[in-house]
Amino acid sequence: MTAIDTNTPLEELQNYLQSKEWLHTAEKLTAVEKPGDGNMNVVLRVITDQRSFILKQSRPYVQKYQQVEAPLDRITVEKKILPSR
Repeated sequence: MTAIDTNTPLEELQNYLQSKEWLHTAEKLTAVEKPGDGNMNVVLRVITDQRSFILKQSRPYVQKYQQVEAPLDRITVEKKILPSR
């Protein structure tokens, strides 16, 4: 999987999240929502049978203005700032 959005099939997204070990054992996706407009990144609310969480994916362009290139080094800065599991 390279790019995710609200059209990504739940099974495909679930398999991806399981491969990253971002889901608990036997946790199942039930829905994906767009929590609001992301400016720089794709932002999704992932809803499972146990919880919900925000999933954020960077693209090489500004999500809100896709004709504008985004600096790739921003991913490194965001990784340092945002906690991960």
